[in-house]
Amino acid sequence: MTDQSDLALRLENCIVECLGDSSGDMLLVLPTGEMAILKFKLDGRSVSGISVHLLPAHAHLASIDSAAAASTFIGDGKIFLGSEDGDSVLLGYSYSSSSAKKHRLQAKQVLEDSADMSEEDQSEDDVYEDDLYSTSPDTTLTGRRPSAESSAFGLYDFRVHDKLINIGPLRDITMGKRLSTNQEKGGNRTNSTSPELQVVASQGSHKSGGLVVMAREIDPHVVASMSLESIDCIWTASLTWDEATDPGMSDETGQRSQRCYVIATEVKGSDREESSIFVVDGHDLKPFRAPDFNPNEDVTINIGTQESRKRVVQVLKNEVRSYDIDLGLTQIYPIWDDDTNDERMAVSASLADSCLAILRDDSTLLLLQADDSGDLDEVVLGEDIASGKWLSCCLYSDKTGLFSSLARTPSEPVKNDMFLFLLSHDCKLFVYRVSDQKLISIIEGIDGLSPLLSSEPPKRSGARENLIEAIVADLGETWSASPYLILRSETDDLIIYKPFVVSTESAGGIHSLKFSKETNSVLPRISPGVSATQPDESGNRIRPLRVLPDISGLSAVFMPGASAGFILRTSASAPHFLRLRGEDSRSVSSLDTPECSKGFIYLDSQNMVRFCQLPPMTRFDYQWTLKKVHLGEQVDHLAYSTSSGMYVLGTCHSTDFKLPEDDELHPEWRNEAISFLPSACGSFIKLVSPNTWSIIDSYSLAADEYVMAIKNMSLEVSENTHERKDMIVVGTAFARGEDIPSRGCIYVFEVVQVVPDPDNPETDRKLKLIGKEPVKGAVTALSEIGGQGFVLVAQGQKCMVRGLKEDGSLLPVAFMDMQCYVSVVKELKGTGMCILGDAVKGVWFAGYSEEPYKMSLFAKDLDYLEVSAAEFLPDGKRLFIVVADSDCNIHVLQYDPEDPKSSNGDKLLSRSKFHTGNFTSTLTLLPRTMVSSEKIISDSDEMDIDSQSPLHQVLITTQNGSLGLITCMPEESYRRLSALQSQLTNTLEHPCGLNPRAFRAVESDGTAGRGMLDGNILFKWIDMSKQRKTEIAGRVGAREWEIKADLEAISGDGLGYL
Repeated sequence: MTDQSDLALRLENCIVECLGDSSGDMLLVLPTGEMAILKFKLDGRSVSGISVHLLPAHAHLASIDSAAAASTFIGDGKIFLGSEDGDSVLLGYSYSSSSAKKHRLQAKQVLEDSADMSEEDQSEDDVYEDDLYSTSPDTTLTGRRPSAESSAFGLYDFRVHDKLINIGPLRDITMGKRLSTNQEKGGNRTNSTSPELQVVASQGSHKSGGLVVMAREIDPHVVASMSLESIDCIWTASLTWDEATDPGMSDETGQRSQRCYVIATEVKGSDREESSIFVVDGHDLKPFRAPDFNPNEDVTINIGTQESRKRVVQVLKNEVRSYDIDLGLTQIYPIWDDDTNDERMAVSASLADSCLAILRDDSTLLLLQADDSGDLDEVVLGEDIASGKWLSCCLYSDKTGLFSSLARTPSEPVKNDMFLFLLSHDCKLFVYRVSDQKLISIIEGIDGLSPLLSSEPPKRSGARENLIEAIVADLGETWSASPYLILRSETDDLIIYKPFVVSTESAGGIHSLKFSKETNSVLPRISPGVSATQPDESGNRIRPLRVLPDISGLSAVFMPGASAGFILRTSASAPHFLRLRGEDSRSVSSLDTPECSKGFIYLDSQNMVRFCQLPPMTRFDYQWTLKKVHLGEQVDHLAYSTSSGMYVLGTCHSTDFKLPEDDELHPEWRNEAISFLPSACGSFIKLVSPNTWSIIDSYSLAADEYVMAIKNMSLEVSENTHERKDMIVVGTAFARGEDIPSRGCIYVFEVVQVVPDPDNPETDRKLKLIGKEPVKGAVTALSEIGGQGFVLVAQGQKCMVRGLKEDGSLLPVAFMDMQCYVSVVKELKGTGMCILGDAVKGVWFAGYSEEPYKMSLFAKDLDYLEVSAAEFLPDGKRLFIVVADSDCNIHVLQYDPEDPKSSNGDKLLSRSKFHTGNFTSTLTLLPRTMVSSEKIISDSDEMDIDSQSPLHQVLITTQNGSLGLITCMPEESYRRLSALQSQLTNTLEHPCGLNPRAFRAVESDGTAGRGMLDGNILFKWIDMSKQRKTEIAGRVGAREWEIKADLEAISGDGLGYL
């Protein structure tokens, strides 16, 4: 076999996958992510040689970011490479044109040779097939498998079809202040929509390592903002034209021109409003004089454009007005009843290019359609539509052909038909084709919110949801958008259904329309005011759902009001609701200009108008938005420097390890000559600017030194003045092998301001080494402790409290002997109480006092848990300790010296156990803010009593990239949700017959107290039908609003600062 040791391949944990059956070549994925082609050289029926060819850089896919954990050949030239440390990829390959031609010629030669063979030759050839090691004629070999030499690595074209996003493993997490868009551009933070803090976590391994920035709500990229006083609602109308349409309006270049109008309305009373017209000019709004635009100050219901006719259509309460490109009046169409000549008023409208559907105040429908000149004419409606009483109307242009397949015969071609969806007062959904008013389908029992909607009447039930709006709109990427039915209740609950067509063979191939319910576990905020869908006392308008056909490449639907947000869907996710940052967004509309391409404009409760885009490089696949920052190396630890606003990372990457030449005990190491060196990790301390998420400074550590902990602390830097500064403290370990005792070192850095590079203004910060203290034993954990600016250091088998001296050394003032290395050190901030945990002796609860300086042990965990992470969780006057072990379990311990079982407080009591199914990497104590239901209760309560709302939560991160949240609950809420969980566990159909109660249970001796509730099961109550929700709430003994308030309290809305 050929000697290819010069490739220096490390084959441990590599993945091998066959590149189809035709060539015999195999794809080799190395642990580093590099890929190679493995070829076999055949001599007859024997393998005479193996050759490996690394993919060159010009192959467009020389490597992936991380090691592959699994692979499978899908077929049709596709291979899936799954990874636990980075993104999984769907890899496609094909032969180049020259290779494909060679294979065709070879296959043709094989067929000719096979035809010339006699039956005797073929029978003799069968004998060779029985012997794997025999040699058969070359013609037979060639006919069964072409030679691997014809498929050299250079003849493959590789490409990445798709990626499956993975943010795991989450190694460390921190909170940092978020810069607003204005701050990133060097301005101030005035009128910013950014939150107070942001979650930044280290994710990935090796070359796929980096950071991930997570947010609970969408933080739009604000292009421009301005204040417009007393504005109640805004619309946009964008028109384009070319020279053939209007030579006088064409620009100098002769290209297509665009004009975007912004119409802002100000309420003057219950039935009057004033309109202001603006033209978008770059980042500004310039007033535009249009005397014909709503001179009677009527109330605007909707504004849209007829793009094909170059018209702006304004639906007013009493009439419909049509305007040309310069907003000159072209037509007025009054809204009245032709049969009785009674005056009617419009309450809602739906516009889809040439069609306009208007719902009047007597629940009748007016349908208008534009002719070739752009004038609107009334469409004569059929008896069933004209006599019906409708609650909501919606026009939808079927681009996918899903609804068109119901109305056409097999011989008719597929075309983009216009459909009209009408929701009746008895909550039946009628689907009509507009062209011929043909009734396509009637969906029964919409207000029952059953998992499946169809034309079959549902079971009789008295529980019905009060629906106020029903629309059909496209959701998803613009190139793969699909229609969805979106229902809105009077409490702003959103229910999403996906339509599908079923063909019944027994009925002669008749197609029927059905809708399946999508999961949506987001609860609306409870507003103390009037619902956004009802006019208030000042006469503010009804605020319906807004369809946004293209914002940053996504088709979405926006819901205004107190729970303002987007309904989004991506190719990797189901439709879900993501809130827009801010308290209240009154109105939103699409905006597509050169300065704000595929964006949107919205008005908030502070009368601020903002030109926005969805945040770039951000994923919207989950309930939290994700922004991955690729750094190309593994980030083990990170901290946020509060004084400078920078992030400090402890990174490592693979390097070649060479024996030290200065070792006096082994002088022979100096003469070591080896070409294939073993690999080791090299560690660095790096500084990252959140402005550009780039590395601006780096501090290199020794070759055998590893970062074990990084913390931001407020330390005392002067013994005389007692001045305190925010410092970055780093703990490291020197590991030279298991037979050599490890050492450690404590570094203290300050992030100082320097003169930046003129070309890179973000490089205005540097790491300055303030102190360095080598210690015996590895420094495995750090924590700030006490109120005097000291640091608690876990070094070797001791925990020491040290203070920073002016000469840079760290003086120990108190210590506690431990029985083994400590992996977790946490302090309940400002109290001196701390927890010390390790993988052998469990968790210890200790305290630190400053007069005199000493550490005292309070209690131990006598179960000797294998602690991987731990955190405090105070709840009123009770103190809990949350511990994650190596078996994917969460343990809740309590320090209660008054309990007789605690042996006078020497033992930590086990209160609850919960199996997560994921390895926990970090536990972080976070403050909790009040949710909307708790704010209303506290505002309405006139008595001065202590609030029962919990004040803290614990955020969980895991190695597979998932997040969790632990919340303490009041006794009454716990009893309600515990009964609800029991009902759901017993009544729901669980996937594959699996039992969630058994899955969450932990084998124990029965000492655990109350069980921890499973939020994933509890939120399934939201997606149930109205009848089942009412029934289960009755069994629980609670009202629906009480259950919703309890679910909102544990949903994560308590993290209002994120």
